[in-house]
Amino acid sequence: MYMETRHGTQGVKKTGLRLITLTCIPSILGHVFILRFMYDWIILLTLGRVCGGQKINGHSLLNSST
Repeated sequence: MYMETRHGTQGVKKTGLRLITLTCIPSILGHVFILRFMYDWIILLTLGRVCGGQKINGHSLLNSST
């Protein structure tokens, strides 16, 4: 449904598209950051299991203290 404005119907259409875009971008970025964070943790946990108690670059993967 389009409303007639002084700029015609195109102004309402562009505003609606801009509103959808502005509401979707934070949601998409949030999902990307969450997935990236989980991916990093999966790699760290896998390395911790494979390497056991060994230290990598001077840091222990299993204990917080080195």
